[in-house]
Amino acid sequence: MADTMEVDTITMEITMEPVCEDGWKFFERPSGGWCIKSFANGIMTKYAAEAKCNVLDATVSGLQNKAEIDYIESQLSVLIAGLRGSAWIGGTRINSCIGKPMGGECTPSTAFTWTDKSATGTDGLWWNDRQPDNFKLIQDCMVLSNAEVPVVWSGGASWVSGRLDDLACDDFAVAYVCGKRPTLK
Repeated sequence: MADTMEVDTITMEITMEPVCEDGWKFFERPSGGWCIKSFANGIMTKYAAEAKCNVLDATVSGLQNKAEIDYIESQLSVLIAGLRGSAWIGGTRINSCIGKPMGGECTPSTAFTWTDKSATGTDGLWWNDRQPDNFKLIQDCMVLSNAEVPVVWSGGASWVSGRLDDLACDDFAVAYVCGKRPTLK
């Protein structure tokens, strides 16, 4: 008769946590974790901002919701302290709305799409009054406004800090926001 030996089975479960690099802030999105960081490295176009983010293995970040906007606005207040300016955000006008005035199928909630492959929906579309307007029918990118005061009056219109504006992609902004997936540790 053979002896039998009982072996206890130990089940180990390893849980990996999403982690952002130092200086990057973690946000949970419907599409998964996302790390965001704002930069102010001089005046640049959207194309230059995208190149700067790419060097960091990131992309110009879209906006999932108001919590992300508030965080970015607080970073920009420090980075461009005492100045007015805008930061490039990862969103572009959809093909069917390029070169068209606002209206019809091109509304503030349908004319743009997020380009970071992470932000979803329209909760991050906090436009300034009368924006997007597609001025001169060439404003295919978006920026987040930032100022030292909550409301700036310019050209007969009010511009609220922490709100979006459409802008030509080859125009200039003073900052940009990068985003990327976290690493798992």
